[in-house]
Amino acid sequence: MSAYYSFLPHIRQGLAGEISIPDDLYGSSPATRDRVTLPVNLTVQETSVSGSAGNSVVTQQVSLKGPGDIIGINGSAIVKAYPKDWTTNFEPNYLPYIEFYDEDFPWRYTPAKAVLDAGNENRFRLRPWISLIVLKETEFTDEAFNGILSSIAVNVNGGGAFPSEKQTWAWAHVHVNDDLGTYATGTGSTNIDPNLVVSSVTSSSASNPNSLINKLKSNPDIAVSRILCPRRLEPNTSYHAFLIPTFEIGRKAGLGQTVNPTDDSLKPSWTGGAVQKSFPVYYRWFFKTGVSGDFESLVRLLKPKIVGNDVGKRAIDLQLPGNPLLETQAINNDTPDTIGLQGVLKPPGQVPDPWNEPNPFSAALKILLNNPAGAQSGSPDPILGPPIYGQWHVQISTLTGNPSADWIHKVNLDPRYRVFAGIGAEVVRKNQDKYMDIAWAQIGEVLEANRKLRQMQLAMQASQLMHNRHVKSLSDELVVNIAAPVHTKVKATAQTVYKDIADSVLPNAMFSGAFRRITNPGSPLARGMASNGASINTASLINDVNNGTAATAFAYTPPAGMSSLTILPPSSYTPGYASSIPPSSSFLLTPPGSSYPPASYNPANPPSPSAQAFLGAVVPTFAAVSTIPPYVFSAGASLNLAGKAADIKSKLEPSVTVTELAQKQIRLVDPFTGLGTVIGSLDPVLAAPKINLPVYKELASISTEWLMPGLNTIPDNSMSLLEMNQDCIEAFMLGANYEMARELVWRGYPTDQRGTYFSFFWGYSSSLSSVPSSATPLNNLRDIFDIHDWKITLGASSSLTPLGQNSPRLRSLGPNATMLILTIRGELFRRYPGCRVFLQKAKWTYSPAATPAPYLNRPRVPDTSGLSSAIIAPVFSAEIAPDIYFLGFPVDTTTIKGRTTDDLQPGYFFVFQEQAGEVKFGADEMDQPLSSYTSQIPVDPSSGLSYATWNNLNWGNIQQAAGSSNYDGYIYLNSSADITLQSVANPPDGVRWGRNSASMAYTLLQLPVKLYVHAKELIA
Repeated sequence: MSAYYSFLPHIRQGLAGEISIPDDLYGSSPATRDRVTLPVNLTVQETSVSGSAGNSVVTQQVSLKGPGDIIGINGSAIVKAYPKDWTTNFEPNYLPYIEFYDEDFPWRYTPAKAVLDAGNENRFRLRPWISLIVLKETEFTDEAFNGILSSIAVNVNGGGAFPSEKQTWAWAHVHVNDDLGTYATGTGSTNIDPNLVVSSVTSSSASNPNSLINKLKSNPDIAVSRILCPRRLEPNTSYHAFLIPTFEIGRKAGLGQTVNPTDDSLKPSWTGGAVQKSFPVYYRWFFKTGVSGDFESLVRLLKPKIVGNDVGKRAIDLQLPGNPLLETQAINNDTPDTIGLQGVLKPPGQVPDPWNEPNPFSAALKILLNNPAGAQSGSPDPILGPPIYGQWHVQISTLTGNPSADWIHKVNLDPRYRVFAGIGAEVVRKNQDKYMDIAWAQIGEVLEANRKLRQMQLAMQASQLMHNRHVKSLSDELVVNIAAPVHTKVKATAQTVYKDIADSVLPNAMFSGAFRRITNPGSPLARGMASNGASINTASLINDVNNGTAATAFAYTPPAGMSSLTILPPSSYTPGYASSIPPSSSFLLTPPGSSYPPASYNPANPPSPSAQAFLGAVVPTFAAVSTIPPYVFSAGASLNLAGKAADIKSKLEPSVTVTELAQKQIRLVDPFTGLGTVIGSLDPVLAAPKINLPVYKELASISTEWLMPGLNTIPDNSMSLLEMNQDCIEAFMLGANYEMARELVWRGYPTDQRGTYFSFFWGYSSSLSSVPSSATPLNNLRDIFDIHDWKITLGASSSLTPLGQNSPRLRSLGPNATMLILTIRGELFRRYPGCRVFLQKAKWTYSPAATPAPYLNRPRVPDTSGLSSAIIAPVFSAEIAPDIYFLGFPVDTTTIKGRTTDDLQPGYFFVFQEQAGEVKFGADEMDQPLSSYTSQIPVDPSSGLSYATWNNLNWGNIQQAAGSSNYDGYIYLNSSADITLQSVANPPDGVRWGRNSASMAYTLLQLPVKLYVHAKELIA
C-alpha cells in the first residue's frame, strides 16, 4: 500500500482561532500591541427572591500569550530534526527541516490570523512565530549565555543567510499521513480551510471520519507540524541550523530585553538578507553537506555503455613457459605463440580462443605433471613437479586424457585455465594466516571429538584383550549362560535371544542369576556334592537339557484313586448346536431366590423376548470358546547353542560396542545443510573448514585485469552488461582449494585434503550488507559444488563433468544457463548503498497489428501488473573499490533484450529504485547551465507522460523564477514569475507554485526515485 500525504497550510486551535487581527504580510496593516486581547463574555443566569429569572453578561478582556512571552521550548515538543545532528554527507539540493508533535505548534503564539488576498487564490498565509535558518560557520558567532537562552550574533553583509521576512508563511505546514477526503484534494491538500478542519469537532461535520480532528482522536500520531529552511545549500560545507523567533518581540524576550506593551507584535525580527544582530536560539544542530548530487541526479548520470569484444582478453605468451620440455614443444611444433586469456567476466557472447587437440603443448605438459608419480613407483628419490590441481578430490596421481575430457584435464592441461588455478593458489598463499585463523577457530569441537575417539580407541583395545581371553575361549553353553543380562538386547533374527530360548526346550530360568548362584562351584549345593565325590558342570547340564538327556520337568501322573474331570462332548457346545435348540415362549430369567412361574413349552407359541436375548448371547460365546486352541503339553525344540553363542560374540565384540557408543556421543554436522551424520569408525575426524568469504576481492587486489582484461576502461558514470565466465571461476576456485589443502597439512591440521574450503567466489547476498539467515539457503548460494561432487551424477563410479558446469546457481537454471552481470561505475552505490536494482519485465504499449511491421519503433513500458514473474532480483552483489559495482542476474541476453518482431518478447528493464525513508523536500540538481532553464518545468521524456510534474522541479527553475535581483541563496516567491508546468494549463492535482505553505510542501516534496533502463541499451 502506498503512503498518502496531506498538507495543510496551518492549524489554529483554542482561543487562537478567535484572533481577528490580520497577519501583516507586507506591512500594510497598522501596528499591533505586544499581546492580542480578546473579549470574553460570561453569561450568568440569576433568579430573584420573588422567583423572577434573568441573565447578566459579564465582559472581560483576556490577553493571549504571544512570542514576547516565550523564553524557551521544551525539547520533547520536537520529534525530528533533519538531517540528523552531525550528519556529514547531506545532499545539498535538499532542504533542512524540523518537526513538532503538536500540529498547531508553529502558529500557536502567532498574534494574527490568516487573510485572503483580493483574488481569493493565495489563501491561508500565516507566519509562524518561529523560523528555521541555517548558517555557515563564518556567518555567526556564539555569544555569552545571558541566563535565559543561548544566543548567536549574526554578521551577514551580502545577504543569503536569511529568507525574505515577508515569506516565512511559506515554510511552515501541517503534514498528515492520511487522506483527509473532503478536506483535502490529492496529496497536495492545498486549498483547504484549516479553520473548517478544526471547527468540525463542534459542527455538523463532526461525524465525518475524514476530518483531521476525528482522525487525531483515533490516532494522535497521524500528523505533525513542520518548518522548512528554504536555503540552497552548497556542497561540502558545514552548517548550523537554528530555530529562532520570527517576530521582533520574540527576539527581544529571548535575549532578556524588555518587551514594551506598545511594541508591534507583528514586526519581523529581521529585514532583508543582510542581517547584523543577535538572535536567541530555541534549538540548534550541526550537519555538513556532501558532494553535489542526490539519488536522482546520480542515477541520471549513469549512461548505458555496450562493452564490445575489443576488451575481455589479454594475450599470454606460450613460447617461454619456464620449462625446457614445454619450451621445446612450443617452439618446434604448431603451438600458437600467444593465446587470449579471458577473465571471470567477459562481454556477452564472447567465446574463448580455439585450443586445438591433440596439442603437443598439452601432451608435453601431461608428461611433466605425471613425472612425479612415475618416479615414486620406480625410484627412491622423489621428483618435485607442478601440481595436478584437484588430484586429491578425484584420488588420482596421473592424467590420462585430453584437455577436453573433463574438468580435471581441462584445468591442468589448458594453459589458460591452469593460469587461473595458479592465481587461485597465489591468493591463498597471500592470505594464508587469515585463512588458517578461520580454520583453527572451527577445529575446537573436532579436536574434542578426536580426544574422545582416542579414549574410545584405548577402551576398545583393552576390552578386546579381555574379550579374547574371557569370552572367545568359553564353550558355546557358557557364552550363552554368562550373556544372560543381554539376552533381551541381542537380536540376530527377527526376535531376541531371550525369545529364542523361551521357544526352545531350555527354560530361561536356567540362565537366571538364581540358577547361576546355585550351580556356582562355591555354592552350598556344589560343596555338598563335592563332599560325596560329585560335581556340577554347568555347560554339561545346559547341553544335557538341550538335547533331551536331562529334563527340567516330567509328565504329570495323577495319584491313584483320584477322580478325573469328565470332559463333556464338544459337539454340545458349538454355535450350530446352540442355535438348533428351539426357544420356549415361557423362558424367563429371574434374580436368584425369586419365584418364577412354571415352565411350559408349546412349539406353536413364539419364543419369549428373554429367550431370544439369551440365545443371542450364547451363540457368540460358544463361537469364541470354540476358536480357542487347545493347550499343548509339550517342550520346545532344541536350541542351536553354537549359533546363539556366535550371535552373542559378534554383538559383544568391542569394535562394535565401542563404535556404537561413539556414534551416540559424536555427530558430524554439514555446515551448509545443518544435517548430522554418524561416524563410521573410531578413526580421527578429518575436518574440512568452511571459509565462507567471497574471494573475488582478494583476486581483484592482485589486479582487476583478472576480473576482466580492460575492466578499468569502463568509463565513469556508466552502466554495462557483462557475462560471467564460469570456466575461469571454477579453475580459480580449484586452485585455491588445492593450495588450502596443502597449507592445512603443513600446519598440522587434521584433514584428508579432499575438502572444499572455499565455495563462494562472489559472495552470498544480493545486498551489499545482508547475510543469509540460515545454513540451508547458504548451501544454494554457493558458486561451486563441493569439488568431490563435480560429477555428472553423484556416485563413486560417475564420470567427471566438463569445466564450467559445477555451479549450484547455474545448474538449477537448466543446461547452458548463463549469469549476466550488471556493472555500474559511479558514485551511486557508494552514496546510496541501499539502492535497489532489479529487472522488471517490459510490455509493448500496443499490439503489432496497430503499427506496420517490423514494429521497430514500438515503445516499451514497464509491466506493473504485480506478477512475481515480472520481477527478477539479483542473486549476488560485489564491489571493487572505489566505484565499480556488480550485480548478478540469472538470465540470458536474449530474454532481457527482447525482440522487436515478437509480441511475446518485450524484454526487461533494469530498474534503479531509491529506498523509501525520510520525507525529503528540495529540488533536482541542475545538470545544465542556468541559462538553459526557465520558470516552466518541461515534460520529462523518460516519465512516459505527456505533461510535466512537480517531481521534476529543478533548482534552475527556482532561480530563474525568482529573478536575479531577488535570488540570494534562498527560495524567493516572485509573484510576477510563478513556476508553471509545461503542457498543463490546470494541474490535475490543483496545486500551484507559491499559493500557500501546503502548496510549497507539495511542490518541493521529493518522491523516491525509480529509473528504468531497457536492457537493449546495454546489449549489442
